[in-house]
This record gives sequence, structure tokens and C-alpha cells, in this order.
Amino acid sequence: MRVDIAQITPSTPPTAIAHHSDDVLVSVVLDRRQEWWRRRICALALSGRVPAGYVPALLDVVRDSRVTTEIRVALLEILPLSDELLTWLRTAADDALALAIIRTRARFGDTTVVPDLVRLMESEWHHRRMVAEQGIDMLGERAVLDALGFDSALSLMLFGDTPATRVLGVRWADPDITQALADEERMVAREAYDRLADVSDNHGELFRMVVDRAPGHLWALAVLAARGEPIDDQWAALGRPRVDVPGLPADVRAAIVRQYVPGTRETDPRWMLEAACLPAPEPEDVLTEALAALAPFTPATPVTAGDHHQQGEGTYHVVDTAAGRVMVSTLGRFYWADNIPDLPGFRRIDDTLGAIVVTGLPVYFFGHREPLTVHDLVFYWQD
Repeated sequence: MRVDIAQITPSTPPTAIAHHSDDVLVSVVLDRRQEWWRRRICALALSGRVPAGYVPALLDVVRDSRVTTEIRVALLEILPLSDELLTWLRTAADDALALAIIRTRARFGDTTVVPDLVRLMESEWHHRRMVAEQGIDMLGERAVLDALGFDSALSLMLFGDTPATRVLGVRWADPDITQALADEERMVAREAYDRLADVSDNHGELFRMVVDRAPGHLWALAVLAARGEPIDDQWAALGRPRVDVPGLPADVRAAIVRQYVPGTRETDPRWMLEAACLPAPEPEDVLTEALAALAPFTPATPVTAGDHHQQGEGTYHVVDTAAGRVMVSTLGRFYWADNIPDLPGFRRIDDTLGAIVVTGLPVYFFGHREPLTVHDLVFYWQD
């Protein structure tokens, strides 16, 4: 498919205009009268073919903070390496381009960017961690190890001075990573858990860790559970270690565990063991039963959390009644309502119960991953 410049739309792929000459494409990129998305697409179409004579002018566009960020990012993706560009990348203080600058430095093989990549790995934002992982892949294992001052992935895994560097060591030392289960930082132990859960060897070593109560034995038992091993007896022998959440009823706790474990990289392994030993729930049509219990209050047609907010999804239905609004959870027999203190067969999540924080189980919630309250977990919604 070939598209004329005037016919470019925001969804036109750069390959559709690659037949145009370099001069034509560059002229559009430099033309401030053009739509920003047209300039961006023309910039991307120059990938691998940027004329040397135009590099200074295009670099000026990158450095101009008044230009739409998407255009500047596109140019960083296609501009060739030059001393002038690399010098600017190393010294630029431009928040709008921060991630693109880091990615470009990695693309150019600039190992001085390794500390920035490591810091990004610790971010709670997935897109920032992806930039870090892509940059590290561009540089390669050997270059990153040298930049960090380590001679092997195993030594980085064991002795890296930050959790993120030790996570890198786990990834590269795989499969020799069982020792990382004993790391005091959960994100490191979780990385080892995730990788060991997908293989079937070293069963004996993991069982010995559990029996000997060796450092990391809870993670080792979690790995065995993830591999499908029954761990009830081993968990019982350990005293059934659980995260203490005072005031949390057993039925609410079980519902939260079933929904949110194994959770994020900061999840306490005790939640994972509890989840592995939790029996499957009996099938129930909770919403139908809730509507029947609400019959005296003339309930309206239930609306999902996503439909109620007109975006996203959640773990409850909204039901308007003659007594006011009711939220019915999809996690179990739980409801919230201001004016209906009792609903036969259901537990009300009142303000006291709803305010309990479930520690050790961070959940993504509007840009953050942190322990949430019972109310936010049972009646979860995310756009």
C-alpha cells in the first residue's frame, strides 16, 4: 500500500509512505504547519535512511521543547549516532523525553546509562520497566556486567548492591538461581520463584530447603506448589504461616486470596502458600441470590462496575433499590449499602471491616501497587 503525503492519517503505517524521497519526508518533519502526527509518521519512515545533511536540522527539532513530544521521540528512534547527539543525550534535562533518551543511549551502546536502566527496573510502572529491559537487552549481558563491576551473573545475583541489580543477576544466572529465593528483598526472591516455577528440576533441593527451614524455605515451598506439588503437609509442618490481618473474617480473607494471589512482585510468600492450600469454592450464583434477598427493596437491573463507570472493569455489580444503592461483590457473598444493615445470607462490608488494610498483598490501583483496604479489594474497580 502506498499513500500520498496529503492522505496520511494518524493510523497510517510508516511503511506506507516509505516510497517518498528523503527530501519529501524530511520537509514534512521540519514543517511546523503540518499536523504533529503527520510529522511523526514521516520521521519514522526515515528509519535507516536519514540523510547526513539533514541531521543537524532534525537534531534541532529534538532539542526544541516546544515541539510535540511524539515527534521528538520518533526522531530519537531514527537518528544515527553522532558525537553531538550523544553529548546532548548525556546532559539533557528534559522530563518529557527522559525515557526516550535512556532508550536511545542504550541503542547507541552507551554503557554509562546502565545506572539509569537499573533505577527504572525498580519502578512500579510497567512501561518504565519495559524501557529498562529493552535497554539492557540492547547493551547485552557482558556490557552491563562490566558497567556494574561484576564478572558473572551469579556474582551479580548474590552480591549486587540493589534489588534491581540482583534481579538482573537472577535472569542471567538462570537456571542456577535457587539461592536467590533467600534474598531478603521480595522482588528478587519473586523473580527466582517465577523462573523456577516454570521448570521441573531441583525438586530435591527445594524440598531440603523446606525440611531444613533454610533461608528462603517459604519461597521454595511456593515454587513446589506452583509446580503442582501438594504442599498441605509441609505447610502444616511449618505451622501454617500466614500474614496476620487482625479483624479479617475467614470468608472475606479466602475470597481475597482466591482473587489476588499470586499478586505482584512484592507479595508476601505466605499469601501464596495459603492460596495453594485453600480449597476451591463451591459454585454459586451470588448475584441471583442477592437480587432475591433484595426483593423487598425492589432492586433495579444490576450493572457491572465497568458499565457503571462507563469504562474499565471491577469485582462488583451496582444495584439501585428503594433503600438506596447497593454494591454486590463478585468475589463472594458480600455487599455494601448505607441503609440495608442486614441481608440474609450475605455479609455486609461496613466501614469498620472495609477499612482493614490487607498487608503483604500489593495490588495495582490507579497508578500504584500497594496494600489495599478490604473495601477496595472486595469492590475493586480499575479504569
